[in-house]
Amino acid sequence: MENLIKVKDINISTTPGLIAQDVFKKAVSPVITALEKEGRESVKEFTFCSMWLAMGLYINNLSTSDAEKALNHATSNVIKELKKMRGEK
Repeated sequence: MENLIKVKDINISTTPGLIAQDVFKKAVSPVITALEKEGRESVKEFTFCSMWLAMGLYINNLSTSDAEKALNHATSNVIKELKKMRGEK
């Protein structure tokens, strides 16, 4: 596996949503592609850690009560979409 991945310039002169997409496309996706060569467990660990770090950044901007509501809402929606994508009920 390659030990270094060069991250291309990330445009921060746009909306926060587009910045996040750019970060994902230019930094996170290439890491996942490299880790896939090591196996699914490496990808799972990396994406799990990334998820926790991102959630921590997000909830740090909310009250504890609002953070709990936001995480419950997000989790529920993600699971609904995942089931829909996988054809599950």
